[in-house]
Amino acid sequence: MSNQSTEITLAQAYNLMEEGNLAQARPILYDAIEFDLDNKELHFAYWCCNFWIPHLDTESLLSNLDKGNRILARWIEFSETLEEEDKNKASPSKIRPQSHPRAVYATKHGVFSLALASFKAVESTLIDDQTVTIAQKSDVLSKIGICYKELGEYDSALEYLKIKANALSPNSAAIYAEMADCFALSGEEKQAKLFFREAFFLDAQKIELAFLESQLIRAVIEQAKTKGGAKGALLEWIPVYGELTHVFNIKHELRLQEVGKLQQDIYARENELKDPSNSPQILVPKLINMYFRLIDHYERSTDASAAQKSQECQLQIRSHDEDIYNIYTANKSLTQK
Repeated sequence: MSNQSTEITLAQAYNLMEEGNLAQARPILYDAIEFDLDNKELHFAYWCCNFWIPHLDTESLLSNLDKGNRILARWIEFSETLEEEDKNKASPSKIRPQSHPRAVYATKHGVFSLALASFKAVESTLIDDQTVTIAQKSDVLSKIGICYKELGEYDSALEYLKIKANALSPNSAAIYAEMADCFALSGEEKQAKLFFREAFFLDAQKIELAFLESQLIRAVIEQAKTKGGAKGALLEWIPVYGELTHVFNIKHELRLQEVGKLQQDIYARENELKDPSNSPQILVPKLINMYFRLIDHYERSTDASAAQKSQECQLQIRSHDEDIYNIYTANKSLTQK
């Protein structure tokens, strides 16, 4: 098969995949592989179809709500699998997702189109149903927003995330993170930085990284991965590195009530850390992020003791992680010059 014929076949398959017809795309790719065995893109596109088709075939037996939820859950598995394949140089499957962005895009467009159709099918009945909780309604609206975002329809995504879902569930870490990602993808960097910072402070554990795709946050995530550890710990290190890399540099001034609560939360977390049954992997980065937030407040304050309190916070950071303390103080020295 000539290169031109392979490109025609791939274009045909990708059109079907983008429409969510992966089952129709698979035999086209299979036949093409027979005549072009060494074409890695054909193999990868075929692998994508194989990954999804068994899952999508069973979706016809589910309700629209379950169908949408299953597709989003499967996307998380798909994303994590691609990430592992990219990292594993010795992978016997020789899958290199980063080398085949067209296949990933076609797959993403197809499966999120299917998920969107499922969630939209239940939207009107769900929203008007008085037996459905506000949290459940907000969850569906936010997932519609996520689907629109993944499909590149950012105005529609923000309508569902910022206006609809956020109105029902204000101060939701998950919704804030998706809003921030949408702002970043739309070029509204200042809004993105503010909402990312707030999202990871509110509850980092509620944020799903597989749905965050803007370069703004992906760069911070890669930095945070240098700390190692499980996914739960990574989520807590992201705001720490967001501060260190100056990505989370758009901040709102804390009210006195917020300062008091922050101080109480720090005290509680420090006591939790003293208990050997509690894991420091999550508590340490969470505490460091809290101290960063408190330091920011003290640096804005005109109180005579603010400088001393800021220094005390920095020493607490040092006691928990000297490497982070050194990077943080070195950065401060540079910005003060």
